[in-house]
Amino acid sequence: MKDACGIDDGNGANPTKEDRHFVNVAIAFFGCIVLYIPICNVGVVLVGVFRRQEIIVKVAVSACSLGVRCRFDGRSKPSAEVRRFLEGHECQVVKICPEVMGGLSIPHPPHEQRVLDGRVRVVDAEGNDHTEVFEAGARSACALVCDSGCTYAILKAKSPSCGVGEVYDGTFSDALVPGDGVTTKCSRKQALLWQLKRISGNVSVASSV
Repeated sequence: MKDACGIDDGNGANPTKEDRHFVNVAIAFFGCIVLYIPICNVGVVLVGVFRRQEIIVKVAVSACSLGVRCRFDGRSKPSAEVRRFLEGHECQVVKICPEVMGGLSIPHPPHEQRVLDGRVRVVDAEGNDHTEVFEAGARSACALVCDSGCTYAILKAKSPSCGVGEVYDGTFSDALVPGDGVTTKCSRKQALLWQLKRISGNVSVASSV
């Protein structure tokens, strides 16, 4: 038989007020235990996600080294070393191609740095000066790197834009001279002072300091 509260003791007798209070307390207690376990699990997951986000770094990468067809000849220069480096680190990739960002079409004639009248200029094999285009692309790339919060960069070696430490000498004979690409120079001027670590002959890794 059930009382006005709808509770039946199973023996046909109505429970007392104290019995009902005990049942309510017990239900609340075990309900808290059941709810506490998944809440704790969610808490662990959320903490894990936040910690995971904290260790993720943002890396600017020359797009051609990731297979993007943005080189002067319309091709890419995919690098297995770059892939392995990125896969071995917890990071978010920000692709950059200063030459495209500066407005150069793909394909376009190859360019190299050359000293003209005491100034470093960027010219094609015919001697046409496109320094302003390279500088515009450098500014756009550096702005993207800054806005994205990149702390590392993987740059195409020897490039008139992205070279770090050495570039082609302007004779289009594969000869190299000490120096940085236009974008690398721009990054140094904007206090993105990068330490260099070469991971292969074609790409370099630079970190902010």
